[in-house]
Amino acid sequence: MAKHKAKTRKDDLRTGTPFWVKTPHSAVATEPRLPRDRFDVIVVGAGISGGLVAEALTRAGKSVLILDRRPAVRGSTPASTAMIQHEIDVPLTRLRKKIGKDHADRAWLRSVRAVEDLVALAGRLKLDCQMRAKPALYLAGNEMGARALAHEAKARQEIGIRADYLKRADLMDRYAMDRPAAIWSEASASANPAQLTAGLLQATLSQKARIVSPVEITDMAELPSGIALATAKGEVLVAEHAVFCTGYEYLPQMKTKSHNGAGV
Repeated sequence: MAKHKAKTRKDDLRTGTPFWVKTPHSAVATEPRLPRDRFDVIVVGAGISGGLVAEALTRAGKSVLILDRRPAVRGSTPASTAMIQHEIDVPLTRLRKKIGKDHADRAWLRSVRAVEDLVALAGRLKLDCQMRAKPALYLAGNEMGARALAHEAKARQEIGIRADYLKRADLMDRYAMDRPAAIWSEASASANPAQLTAGLLQATLSQKARIVSPVEITDMAELPSGIALATAKGEVLVAEHAVFCTGYEYLPQMKTKSHNGAGV
């Protein structure tokens, strides 16, 4: 790998001190030096995505090294809200028109399942993160009026997602909210994102994962039997696989022929 300055995108991910970092059990101790061992997987990023990926990998028996150029759980994760929403950005009725009914239905069902699985995971690991299943209201507005919400609720019900359509009178009676209509659903949740992430990372440590920071990855190269990552200090790490969970900050060199990307 060529010797060059870091090209990783760097952003000011938040301002001030988020409330979550002041809560107990929201930090994780890390190692200052890179180990010499070779790992099955290197996870770059010690935020919520990195925590989820690393926990799943260690649970599957993989040896995992987690790296971050900041302290663990101190990137954009502490600036997250407590909301864990099953409702994806595009309503089901509109998504069906964009990508077809089968793909749209599958996306929505997977989102619901993801929230359920996350709540179950937090319970199974006994994470102290205030995880709770919570209902949600989708209010009528400029983008989707009362009639559109009625169709949306019906579409969700057709694929097994509970979605109660509430009229104006229902909203006033239940929530004292004067809006034309809403969809009430039960498949969302809430949690302290910093505590959730710290708990996941602690779970990986109990499975012999290693977390090292600060380490900045500046380059990568595919090998016949894996991948090599270079650090800003000139060190080279080799693993069978690498997973970049860096959120808004990314390495342009990640775009390779065999690179696969997914949202977490």
